[in-house]
Amino acid sequence: MNIAFDIDNTLLTYNESLLAYGQKFELEKFGKLSKIKSIDADSSEAMFNWKDDVSLEFWHKYLDEVLFIPPRFLVVETLKKLKSEGHKIYILTSREPKYFNDAYNFSKKWLKKFKISYDELFVNVQNKAQKCLELNIDAFFDDDPKFCVPASLAGIKTYMFHSFRNYDFNDKNIKKVHSFIEIKNEINKLASKQLNLKKK
Repeated sequence: MNIAFDIDNTLLTYNESLLAYGQKFELEKFGKLSKIKSIDADSSEAMFNWKDDVSLEFWHKYLDEVLFIPPRFLVVETLKKLKSEGHKIYILTSREPKYFNDAYNFSKKWLKKFKISYDELFVNVQNKAQKCLELNIDAFFDDDPKFCVPASLAGIKTYMFHSFRNYDFNDKNIKKVHSFIEIKNEINKLASKQLNLKKK
């Protein structure tokens, strides 16, 4: 099967590093801490009461510290196992030049450092549904409804990794997953279903 994964808040989760370095940045820039809008947020705008220019300044200063962190538990083992079973793994991230000097090489270096198995990496993908169709993706994993919903509507089997931005999101066609144990289990079921259909 062809399987696509998002990076941020799917392969890794950066809520804790965002909080820590966000507060460090506030003390350096303002000399005081602001009231946190949401402790569980996964974007600087949602967590802190910052204007866009302040948020961009933060990301340009602390991008590595916030995002160059270990992947979620069992990501490495799961993707290695999927590759060994013959699946093709594609990494689709919306990381864009607004925040990254070189999103491709930053992401590639992270994948290499943590020995994450994959076939191809695509960055600045703002229309993930279209990219999934181009790559003939069988299963797509992301945390953001703005990517999951169009992919599902395009007929791609879509799974949503539980996060702050989607905790109250419900769609009968998009199954939520909470760990890479669940992800591997869902892929096994989907692969088995496809195999049975081929036998008929």
